Amino acid sequence: MIGQALYPEFQRDCNHCRKFLYDDGPDGNKRVVERIPGEPEPRGPWIPVPCDTEQGCPKGHYSNPRSLTPQNKMAYQFHCLHRAAGHPLPDDPIVLRNAALIEEADRRVQEVRRQETLAAVKIGAVSRRVV
Repeated sequence: MIGQALYPEFQRDCNHCRKFLYDDGPDGNKRVVERIPGEPEPRGPWIPVPCDTEQGCPKGHYSNPRSLTPQNKMAYQFHCLHRAAGHPLPDDPIVLRNAALIEEADRRVQEVRRQETLAAVKIGAVSRRVV
């Protein structure tokens, strides 16, 4: 869950990534390249997939990617739908345990993002002093 929130690549299907090009630009938005709207641009055999490059992919290699199990994906989607709709979660020990784990993961993501923002602000402040 943390990986999915921090790295959009976690939403990307490895087989799709191997077949088609993605724009991994600096804006943080990772999207499929389309020369013709609605038609993904095929990845040429000479263009390596991110997991085969020095930078790598947060999911690891397509031969053994890190990702949520189908059951965990369902639990996460269930939690998100209830949260978005403002519905209380069922009083079920498994649902409540999953909710606690998801909430902890969300807190960690927020902390990582806060730390990254602080680091960026500090770097900006230092670079302004140097100029």
